[in-house]
Amino acid sequence: MARKTKRVKPVVNMVPVKTIEEADDSLKEIALRKIELKRIDADAQEAIDKIKEEAAKKAETFKKEIKEYEEGIVAFAQTNQDELFKKKKSVNLTFGQFGFRKSTSIYVKSHEVAVNKLEELGKKDAILIQKKANKDVLSTYSDKELEELHCKRKVDENFWYEIDEESITEKPN
Repeated sequence: MARKTKRVKPVVNMVPVKTIEEADDSLKEIALRKIELKRIDADAQEAIDKIKEEAAKKAETFKKEIKEYEEGIVAFAQTNQDELFKKKKSVNLTFGQFGFRKSTSIYVKSHEVAVNKLEELGKKDAILIQKKANKDVLSTYSDKELEELHCKRKVDENFWYEIDEESITEKPN
């Protein structure tokens, strides 16, 4: 038997707006709250920046020392590479391990030249092609043309509002 889920009715909490004046007052209240949110965010960011700066100062010495230890291990490993890595690729120690790994990467000097040469040689499997419908161009097509292409124009009417924060800062309450 399928498990039934509990139905939940959404609760709508809103400030009722019945007149154009009330709408304007609502915009003012939104603006005041957004201004306060900006102040809160700015204060928080200032505190975060200060903490990060202090942490970076505290960490600076440790990072420098770590780098020096790393460079010492690398120099030791390179100097003793023949002896340390005769039969194995890594050395296991009490507090960790180190070794050499072979890694390969491909650097393409000119993608255009490489692609042209690959096409000449018929090696199309080494060429990436991304085909995608251009929505900017499609937006100029008629609805009938779009339908033939298995596309559809979607038109929405979205509500928006804009607050004038300057009017709030100029005219306090």
